[in-house]
Amino acid sequence: MLFNVSVYGYSSSTQDTISSGNSIKIALVMPFEVSRNSEVDPANPDSPWIHPFSMPALHFYEGARLAIDSLARIGINANISCFETPVDSSGMKRLVSMLARDNFDLLVANIPDKLIQLAVDKTADFGIKLILTQALSSTSIKGKSNCALAYASAATQCSLVVERFLKKYPEGNFVILKGKSQREKDAAEVFRTSVYNLKSKMSAAKVVDLSNSTFSSVSSLLSQERQNIILFVSSDEQLVNTGLTSLSKSCPSNTVICGMPTWMNFESIDFMSFERIQISLFDNNYIDLFDPNRLKFRKRFVNTYFDDPLSSAYSGFDLLTCLVPLVNEKPNAKLKEILAGLKRNQNKVFDFKQLLEGGFENHQITVTFLEDYRFVDVENMED
Repeated sequence: MLFNVSVYGYSSSTQDTISSGNSIKIALVMPFEVSRNSEVDPANPDSPWIHPFSMPALHFYEGARLAIDSLARIGINANISCFETPVDSSGMKRLVSMLARDNFDLLVANIPDKLIQLAVDKTADFGIKLILTQALSSTSIKGKSNCALAYASAATQCSLVVERFLKKYPEGNFVILKGKSQREKDAAEVFRTSVYNLKSKMSAAKVVDLSNSTFSSVSSLLSQERQNIILFVSSDEQLVNTGLTSLSKSCPSNTVICGMPTWMNFESIDFMSFERIQISLFDNNYIDLFDPNRLKFRKRFVNTYFDDPLSSAYSGFDLLTCLVPLVNEKPNAKLKEILAGLKRNQNKVFDFKQLLEGGFENHQITVTFLEDYRFVDVENMED
């Protein structure tokens, strides 16, 4: 079975108590997709099976579980209750009301974009501290001092990527390849606006819309003298493969092609095969698998759960390892004071910035370059 299922005032959930007495109460709301696990794996009908859609949320929980176990050893007690993400507004209202009734200290949630604003508003009404794991933009949490984005929103990531490249290449020539989906077009527009705002109108980014243009039109927009930065805004694996093949033949050697975080999951593309161009990616939750602490966590996760951790497992571990001790230290403190503790501790995973109208967003992102068959943080590269 995927969970030890019980009913906890709202819907199917699992309550994971690690000690008696006073404990920090944490609600973990994620798309566990419990209903899908009543299905049978046709390839192994007699074996236990977990639906692939359940894995990211399950690994987040399992990483969080390891964090709670570690904290228990130093006398910090916590209790995690897991809930399936509601699919409609009435379900979200009932869930938040129940969490308020039962005095939860912290709500960590992965919520569909269509329900984020409602969740933010309702938790603000009840004074519940809400940590969202993802969002397309930070607009929904503005003015809500009880809410934070644990990882930079998609829009903020785009702006921070441009800042990072301008820091490394102040005179860079920016070209944006706009993908075909609406979400990719929206992200490309954020990139374009960021270049415009951070540079000047005279050096604004040039845009190629791949819906009505070909890759051959890119070469005329590139510079032979200045560093070229091509922001390739597409998660279509076939399109990216075709584009990189074409660009590697036509671009001058002073060209960096920055792709999307989704490129890390591409299996049909050998990024090292493209000569003349430098491949770069960005990520708001970069996991350096060669880091000693990450290796230690991976070993512990595998030994405990007999599975290799997804990136969400590291996220669950990081978030609760960092936040729970601060909540334990000042259980009645405002979210602003708790997050300030991360800065005092010089935390390298989280860099929360307060929005002008209120609310907080983690501005920690990583820009990586491909080097010897692995992506390396640009901050660790030598020029």
